[in-house]
Amino acid sequence: MQNEELYRKYLSGRHWDSHFTAYAQGFADFLLSNGFAGRLVDLGCGSGRDVVVFRSRGIEVLGVDLSAEEIATARSGYPNCQFEVGDAEQLNFDDCSIGALFMINVVHYLDKHRALEEACRVLKPGGFFLIHFNTMIADQDGRVDYAQDESEILKLTRNFEVVRKNSLVRVDSRPIVHTHAILELILKRPLG
Repeated sequence: MQNEELYRKYLSGRHWDSHFTAYAQGFADFLLSNGFAGRLVDLGCGSGRDVVVFRSRGIEVLGVDLSAEEIATARSGYPNCQFEVGDAEQLNFDDCSIGALFMINVVHYLDKHRALEEACRVLKPGGFFLIHFNTMIADQDGRVDYAQDESEILKLTRNFEVVRKNSLVRVDSRPIVHTHAILELILKRPLG
């Protein structure tokens, strides 16, 4: 894991469990409107909240998280869903085997180059990948805890086609008030 200090600062309170599911709902809508029929993997699924959203829409989904504790929580809370412990930097899937990927609030803790290489490796040609990049995380006093330039993000995603790009701002009140500036991308693995 990278940015361990950032992770520890915002770890308490499990505030990510209280995030709304609109991101997953929106991606499910996008996939279904594009005729998606395949398997989606939620990378960094945490307690499984978004996996349930995809499953409720009829999408075959697997939740993957590095934390065995999170996977145990997910399995306990959602026994009818599939979850497994896994590393987004070293995925246990065959090349070109996954139809869609979903990763929010995770990539800033990873080796971004490695995680995106793995995503490209496992995604089927024509497959979609919704990913959130934090361009900035700042605490209530305005101290910037994390920042990444959009131009660097676009370099990281050069092996994909950018289908949609949105800039979002989210304010979380736990464990301390902090703000996320987010670049949301829907990427597509090229067919050729």
